[in-house]
Amino acid sequence: MQEQADPDIGMVYFIVSGIHWAAMGVLINGELGEMSLRVKRQLPQSLLGRAFLTWFNPGPATGYMFIVANLLAATAVGGAFLWGDYLFRGGGAGVRGISVPRSVVMAFGLLELCYIVFYLGLARLVIGLL
Repeated sequence: MQEQADPDIGMVYFIVSGIHWAAMGVLINGELGEMSLRVKRQLPQSLLGRAFLTWFNPGPATGYMFIVANLLAATAVGGAFLWGDYLFRGGGAGVRGISVPRSVVMAFGLLELCYIVFYLGLARLVIGLL
């Protein structure tokens, strides 16, 4: 009896995470960069507070960095999955039950990361100029 092939979980993971973070990036980049007086009063006043806590402030610039960090982490998780599959299932060219080689799956994940970061950054610059 022939064994059922597992779905290409690496490609599915990269596609779903890419769509998710690209959609969130579009929404976050579209925010207004102006903060209300109430929000400005609640910002940290000390130098250390501003250095370490300004990443959590609302706005499109910090949101862009949030998207980049999360997409980079998602790509690292996908790479760790592929590397673990290589170590624990053997050194064959592809993931067991998957016809696509690991190198192609990882290249897709890295290209997706670069594509989304570039175009969200470009959109951020254009929106910032308006």
